[in-house]
Amino acid sequence: MQQLKIFFQFIILAVFQLLTLHVFFQRIEELEQPRKIPHMLTMFLPSLDKKKNVYSESGFLKSIRHKSIIHINLTGEIKEDDKIFEIIQLEARRLMYTRDTTHIIKVRFCDENTYGQFIQLVNMMVEDRHKRYAFINDDFYILGGNP
Repeated sequence: MQQLKIFFQFIILAVFQLLTLHVFFQRIEELEQPRKIPHMLTMFLPSLDKKKNVYSESGFLKSIRHKSIIHINLTGEIKEDDKIFEIIQLEARRLMYTRDTTHIIKVRFCDENTYGQFIQLVNMMVEDRHKRYAFINDDFYILGGNP
């Protein structure tokens, strides 16, 4: 009887060790697989150079000086801003699909807006595959696509 009890304990221990080894080898296989790198946005930060640099703040503002600007102000209230974001998305799609380079959407952020709302606007641009947008001095500019 005593030998049978020791035999069952040995069997249970062996099965537990086999299960532990199986889980361990699965973890090793997961670590050996190449990791997926998430896609990242490339950002060009405008410099404050007064030279004729296209990627500077002054250069960008000079380049849009003669274009028609559609002004949209965010209020800081979430429900109202969600409706405004829908309007922004429709207007931005119109600019992109009609390849309108004569109009620009200028979205003004106020102090009550959150970082999440900024990210929501950037996500809209990424989802719709906009290539031309900029953030300068609390203003988010959306430009139409080049023909």
